[in-house]
Amino acid sequence: MRYGSTTKATSFGPPDWRIKLIKAVLFFIPAANPDSEWLYPKVKRWILEVEDDGTPAREVALDVSGRANAAS
Repeated sequence: MRYGSTTKATSFGPPDWRIKLIKAVLFFIPAANPDSEWLYPKVKRWILEVEDDGTPAREVALDVSGRANAAS
């Protein structure tokens, strides 16, 4: 098991009209994480746990203060 962190995939901004249009057209397809999608713009760092074969096992999102519980 390997561990690491990255700041990639942390540049979420507010959705523009194109994203809203795509979501409206594809509303019948279930979202991957609909309960926490609104938290994505708060993510500033990812902590990763990776299996020896390179498969990601776990990911934890941290906010700007380094907390994992951005919802509270």
